[in-house]
Amino acid sequence: MLGPHLLVQPVTAIELTSTRVYLPADQPDQPATWYDLHTGTKFTSMPGARVATVDVHADHVPAFVRGGAVLPKRMRLRR
Repeated sequence: MLGPHLLVQPVTAIELTSTRVYLPADQPDQPATWYDLHTGTKFTSMPGARVATVDVHADHVPAFVRGGAVLPKRMRLRR
């Protein structure tokens, strides 16, 4: 976890094609919503099923933003 709202899953093997990610919740008995930082895909972790399997890409590491969090990004190209 990088702060309370950003989660990064490290990839430690070169030939890895998918990995399992634990997506925590604020309350143990409540569902939690997470979004893939790169694609915007929504993941919902339910009590008893907090682990999601995601694909690993060569150009970025799996990173997730907690639902409801605001993550400012610079979308404008620099000169």
